[in-house]
Amino acid sequence: MKQTTIDTPRGTLPSMYEINPFDSIDGTHKQGELRNITAQEIIELLGFKPNIKDDPWKVKHSWAFKVRPIGSDKQPVLVAIWDYKGSHRVGIFSTYGPHDLLGEMFFGHYSRPSWDCSIGQPTFVQPQP
Repeated sequence: MKQTTIDTPRGTLPSMYEINPFDSIDGTHKQGELRNITAQEIIELLGFKPNIKDDPWKVKHSWAFKVRPIGSDKQPVLVAIWDYKGSHRVGIFSTYGPHDLLGEMFFGHYSRPSWDCSIGQPTFVQPQP
């Protein structure tokens, strides 16, 4: 387990999560996205480089990890982050995992889908503090 720190408007705070690399992305699919963030910033937050070998024609950076609050007896949950077809070049990464957890871990960068019934497609909205 690597405990990291997070820079916030109130200063540098210790991470609230145990983050451990995981070796599988089986069953994952896009549930949200990170915006205005770089692969390097994700590496710094997670404490490790991309750890998943993905389709090299479509994905350059791919992480999978299990996470839970520090000191919790809850089961760790699977989270995955990846870029798709060059999305990292414009600061966008797809995510799989609980919306509330990703919103806390990547505050200000995480967007969850909000279905737009007029077009039958998800649109992504930034959570409000």
